[in-house]
Amino acid sequence: MRAPNTEPGRTALICWGSLIVLASRAQLAVGPHPRNKAAFAAAAEPAIPEMMDPQAAPLLSASGLGMIRGERVLFREVNLAVRTGEALVLRGANGTGKTTLLRILAGLTRPEAGRVARREAHHWVGHREGLKPQETPREHLKLWAQAWGTNVATDSVLTRMGLNRPADVAGRYLSAGQRRRTALARLLLEDRPVWLLDEPYTALDAEGRALVDALIAEHRSRGGSVIAAIHGEAGFAASGELTL
Repeated sequence: MRAPNTEPGRTALICWGSLIVLASRAQLAVGPHPRNKAAFAAAAEPAIPEMMDPQAAPLLSASGLGMIRGERVLFREVNLAVRTGEALVLRGANGTGKTTLLRILAGLTRPEAGRVARREAHHWVGHREGLKPQETPREHLKLWAQAWGTNVATDSVLTRMGLNRPADVAGRYLSAGQRRRTALARLLLEDRPVWLLDEPYTALDAEGRALVDALIAEHRSRGGSVIAAIHGEAGFAASGELTL
Protein backbone atom coordinates (compact mmCIF):
# COMPACT_ATOMS: atom_id res chain seq x y z
CA MET A 1 0.00 0.00 0.00
CA ARG A 2 1.45 3.40 -0.96
CA ALA A 3 1.05 6.23 1.51
CA PRO A 4 -1.07 9.18 0.34
CA ASN A 5 0.71 12.13 -1.19
CA THR A 6 0.19 14.97 1.28
CA GLU A 7 2.04 17.77 -0.48
CA PRO A 8 0.00 21.01 -0.65
CA GLY A 9 -2.01 21.37 -3.84
CA ARG A 10 -1.55 17.74 -4.80
CA THR A 11 -4.22 15.05 -5.08
CA ALA A 12 -3.76 12.22 -2.59
CA LEU A 13 -3.62 8.66 -3.92
CA ILE A 14 -4.38 5.49 -2.01
CA CYS A 15 -3.12 2.35 -3.77
CA TRP A 16 -4.10 -1.24 -3.02
CA GLY A 17 -4.05 -4.13 -5.46
CA SER A 18 -5.60 -2.99 -8.73
CA LEU A 19 -7.47 -0.06 -7.17
CA ILE A 20 -6.16 3.49 -6.96
CA VAL A 21 -8.44 6.09 -5.44
CA LEU A 22 -8.30 9.82 -6.06
CA ALA A 23 -8.98 11.21 -2.60
CA SER A 24 -9.64 14.79 -3.69
CA ARG A 25 -13.09 15.78 -4.92
CA ALA A 26 -11.83 18.91 -6.63
CA GLN A 27 -11.88 19.20 -10.40
CA LEU A 28 -8.84 17.59 -11.91
CA ALA A 29 -7.31 17.91 -15.36
CA VAL A 30 -4.90 15.53 -17.06
CA GLY A 31 -2.82 17.20 -19.69
CA PRO A 32 -1.21 15.77 -22.80
CA HIS A 33 1.99 13.76 -22.87
CA PRO A 34 2.91 14.28 -26.52
CA ARG A 35 5.01 12.03 -28.68
CA ASN A 36 5.81 12.91 -32.26
CA LYS A 37 4.68 9.92 -34.29
CA ALA A 38 3.26 10.14 -37.79
CA ALA A 39 1.01 7.13 -37.25
CA PHE A 40 -0.70 8.88 -34.38
CA ALA A 41 -1.70 11.82 -36.54
CA ALA A 42 -2.87 9.63 -39.42
CA ALA A 43 -5.13 7.25 -37.52
CA ALA A 44 -8.91 7.26 -38.05
CA GLU A 45 -11.18 8.84 -35.46
CA PRO A 46 -13.57 6.64 -33.42
CA ALA A 47 -17.27 7.25 -33.10
CA ILE A 48 -18.37 9.90 -30.60
CA PRO A 49 -21.51 9.11 -28.56
CA GLU A 50 -24.54 11.34 -28.35
CA MET A 51 -25.38 12.33 -24.79
CA MET A 52 -28.90 13.02 -23.55
CA ASP A 53 -28.61 16.49 -22.00
CA PRO A 54 -25.89 18.60 -23.62
CA GLN A 55 -26.82 21.61 -21.47
CA ALA A 56 -26.03 19.97 -18.13
CA ALA A 57 -22.50 20.22 -16.75
CA PRO A 58 -20.75 16.84 -17.14
CA LEU A 59 -19.62 14.94 -14.07
CA LEU A 60 -16.66 13.70 -16.10
CA SER A 61 -15.52 14.71 -19.57
CA ALA A 62 -12.61 14.12 -21.90
CA SER A 63 -11.51 15.85 -25.08
CA GLY A 64 -9.01 14.91 -27.76
CA LEU A 65 -7.74 11.82 -25.97
CA GLY A 66 -5.18 9.74 -27.81
CA MET A 67 -3.01 6.79 -26.87
CA ILE A 68 -0.19 4.76 -28.40
CA ARG A 69 0.90 1.28 -27.36
CA GLY A 70 4.39 0.58 -28.66
CA GLU A 71 4.26 1.82 -32.25
CA ARG A 72 0.52 1.17 -32.63
CA VAL A 73 -2.16 3.83 -32.25
CA LEU A 74 -4.91 2.59 -29.96
CA PHE A 75 -7.19 5.59 -30.44
CA ARG A 76 -7.10 9.30 -31.16
CA GLU A 77 -9.40 12.31 -30.76
CA VAL A 78 -11.72 10.57 -28.32
CA ASN A 79 -14.27 12.98 -26.87
CA LEU A 80 -16.84 11.97 -24.26
CA ALA A 81 -18.87 13.26 -21.35
CA VAL A 82 -21.27 11.80 -18.81
CA ARG A 83 -23.83 13.80 -16.90
CA THR A 84 -26.28 13.12 -14.11
CA GLY A 85 -28.10 9.80 -14.62
CA GLU A 86 -26.22 8.85 -17.79
CA ALA A 87 -24.48 5.60 -18.72
CA LEU A 88 -21.91 5.37 -21.50
CA VAL A 89 -20.96 1.93 -22.86
CA LEU A 90 -17.52 1.40 -24.40
CA ARG A 91 -17.40 -1.10 -27.25
CA GLY A 92 -14.62 -2.62 -29.30
CA ALA A 93 -12.70 -5.80 -29.97
CA ASN A 94 -10.04 -7.07 -27.60
CA GLY A 95 -6.96 -4.89 -27.68
CA THR A 96 -8.62 -1.76 -29.03
CA GLY A 97 -7.97 0.23 -25.86
CA LYS A 98 -11.14 0.10 -23.76
CA THR A 99 -9.30 -0.69 -20.54
CA THR A 100 -6.62 1.88 -21.35
CA LEU A 101 -9.29 4.53 -21.93
CA LEU A 102 -10.96 3.73 -18.62
CA ARG A 103 -7.60 3.92 -16.84
CA ILE A 104 -6.99 7.34 -18.39
CA LEU A 105 -10.40 8.52 -17.20
CA ALA A 106 -9.61 7.19 -13.72
CA GLY A 107 -6.28 9.02 -13.63
CA LEU A 108 -4.20 5.83 -13.61
CA THR A 109 -2.64 6.21 -17.07
CA ARG A 110 -1.39 9.39 -18.73
CA PRO A 111 -2.71 9.94 -22.27
CA GLU A 112 -0.48 10.76 -25.21
CA ALA A 113 -2.79 13.65 -26.04
CA GLY A 114 -5.96 15.25 -24.72
CA ARG A 115 -7.42 16.21 -21.36
CA VAL A 116 -9.73 14.76 -18.70
CA ALA A 117 -11.84 16.93 -16.38
CA ARG A 118 -13.44 15.46 -13.28
CA ARG A 119 -16.03 17.45 -11.33
CA GLU A 120 -16.89 14.62 -8.96
CA ALA A 121 -15.22 11.69 -7.21
CA HIS A 122 -15.25 8.32 -8.91
CA HIS A 123 -15.04 4.59 -8.26
CA TRP A 124 -12.85 2.37 -10.45
CA VAL A 125 -13.34 -1.40 -10.71
CA GLY A 126 -10.91 -3.02 -13.13
CA HIS A 127 -10.15 -6.56 -14.28
CA ARG A 128 -8.28 -7.44 -11.09
CA GLU A 129 -10.42 -7.73 -7.99
CA GLY A 130 -7.72 -6.46 -5.61
CA LEU A 131 -8.52 -9.28 -3.16
CA LYS A 132 -5.48 -10.89 -1.53
CA PRO A 133 -5.30 -14.72 -1.38
CA GLN A 134 -5.55 -14.77 2.42
CA GLU A 135 -8.11 -11.97 2.64
CA THR A 136 -11.81 -12.66 3.16
CA PRO A 137 -14.59 -10.55 1.64
CA ARG A 138 -15.46 -9.24 5.11
CA GLU A 139 -11.87 -8.23 5.81
CA HIS A 140 -11.53 -6.68 2.38
CA LEU A 141 -14.57 -4.46 2.77
CA LYS A 142 -13.73 -3.47 6.34
CA LEU A 143 -10.24 -2.48 5.23
CA TRP A 144 -11.58 -0.25 2.46
CA ALA A 145 -14.29 1.24 4.68
CA GLN A 146 -11.59 2.14 7.19
CA ALA A 147 -9.27 3.53 4.48
CA TRP A 148 -12.05 5.74 3.12
CA GLY A 149 -13.34 6.74 6.55
CA THR A 150 -16.88 5.54 5.86
CA ASN A 151 -19.33 4.23 8.43
CA VAL A 152 -21.29 1.93 6.11
CA ALA A 153 -22.28 -1.37 7.72
CA THR A 154 -20.17 -3.90 5.80
CA ASP A 155 -22.50 -6.73 6.83
CA SER A 156 -25.35 -5.07 4.93
CA VAL A 157 -23.10 -4.68 1.89
CA LEU A 158 -22.17 -8.37 2.05
CA THR A 159 -25.85 -9.27 2.21
CA ARG A 160 -26.70 -7.04 -0.75
CA MET A 161 -23.94 -8.61 -2.84
CA GLY A 162 -24.93 -12.19 -1.98
CA LEU A 163 -21.71 -12.76 -0.03
CA ASN A 164 -23.05 -13.77 3.38
CA ARG A 165 -22.08 -17.42 3.02
CA PRO A 166 -18.48 -16.89 1.78
CA ALA A 167 -17.95 -13.72 3.84
CA ASP A 168 -15.22 -15.33 5.96
CA VAL A 169 -13.65 -17.53 3.29
CA ALA A 170 -10.11 -16.67 2.17
CA GLY A 171 -9.88 -15.20 -1.32
CA ARG A 172 -7.86 -18.14 -2.65
CA TYR A 173 -10.85 -20.42 -2.07
CA LEU A 174 -13.51 -18.16 -3.58
CA SER A 175 -14.94 -18.71 -7.03
CA ALA A 176 -14.22 -16.14 -9.74
CA GLY A 177 -17.80 -14.89 -9.43
CA GLN A 178 -17.50 -14.45 -5.67
CA ARG A 179 -14.27 -12.51 -6.07
CA ARG A 180 -15.96 -10.33 -8.66
CA ARG A 181 -18.88 -9.63 -6.34
CA THR A 182 -16.40 -8.65 -3.62
CA ALA A 183 -14.73 -6.14 -5.92
CA LEU A 184 -18.06 -4.67 -7.00
CA ALA A 185 -19.11 -4.43 -3.34
CA ARG A 186 -16.62 -1.58 -2.91
CA LEU A 187 -19.02 0.56 -4.95
CA LEU A 188 -21.42 0.48 -2.01
CA LEU A 189 -18.94 1.53 0.66
CA GLU A 190 -18.91 5.20 -0.31
CA ASP A 191 -21.22 7.26 -2.47
CA ARG A 192 -19.24 8.53 -5.48
CA PRO A 193 -21.10 10.02 -8.44
CA VAL A 194 -19.03 8.45 -11.24
CA TRP A 195 -18.50 4.70 -11.69
CA LEU A 196 -15.81 3.47 -14.09
CA LEU A 197 -16.33 -0.24 -14.69
CA ASP A 198 -14.19 -2.57 -16.79
CA GLU A 199 -16.24 -5.60 -17.85
CA PRO A 200 -18.47 -5.62 -14.74
CA TYR A 201 -20.24 -8.84 -15.79
CA THR A 202 -17.03 -10.89 -15.93
CA ALA A 203 -17.37 -14.32 -14.20
CA LEU A 204 -20.91 -13.56 -12.97
CA ASP A 205 -23.89 -15.88 -13.36
CA ALA A 206 -27.34 -14.67 -14.38
CA GLU A 207 -28.19 -13.64 -10.82
CA GLY A 208 -24.94 -11.72 -10.53
CA ARG A 209 -25.52 -9.91 -13.82
CA ALA A 210 -29.01 -8.93 -12.67
CA LEU A 211 -27.48 -7.61 -9.45
CA VAL A 212 -25.04 -5.42 -11.41
CA ASP A 213 -27.93 -4.06 -13.49
CA ALA A 214 -29.88 -3.25 -10.33
CA LEU A 215 -26.91 -1.48 -8.75
CA ILE A 216 -26.38 0.61 -11.88
CA ALA A 217 -30.08 1.50 -12.09
CA GLU A 218 -30.13 2.62 -8.45
CA HIS A 219 -26.92 4.61 -8.88
CA ARG A 220 -28.31 6.44 -11.92
CA SER A 221 -31.62 7.13 -10.18
CA ARG A 222 -29.66 8.95 -7.46
CA GLY A 223 -28.00 11.15 -10.07
CA GLY A 224 -24.85 9.10 -10.60
CA SER A 225 -23.26 8.22 -13.92
CA VAL A 226 -21.50 5.16 -15.31
CA ILE A 227 -18.89 4.49 -17.97
CA ALA A 228 -18.51 0.75 -18.59
CA ALA A 229 -16.60 -1.39 -21.05
CA ILE A 230 -18.88 -4.28 -21.99
CA HIS A 231 -18.72 -7.21 -24.39
CA GLY A 232 -22.12 -8.46 -25.53
CA GLU A 233 -25.47 -7.27 -24.24
CA ALA A 234 -25.73 -4.63 -21.55
CA GLY A 235 -28.55 -5.22 -19.10
CA PHE A 236 -29.27 -1.51 -18.77
CA ALA A 237 -30.33 1.20 -21.19
CA ALA A 238 -27.24 3.14 -22.23
CA SER A 239 -27.35 6.88 -22.83
CA GLY A 240 -24.68 6.47 -25.49
CA GLU A 241 -22.06 4.15 -26.91
CA LEU A 242 -18.49 4.76 -27.97
CA THR A 243 -16.79 2.22 -30.23
CA LEU A 244 -13.01 2.12 -30.37
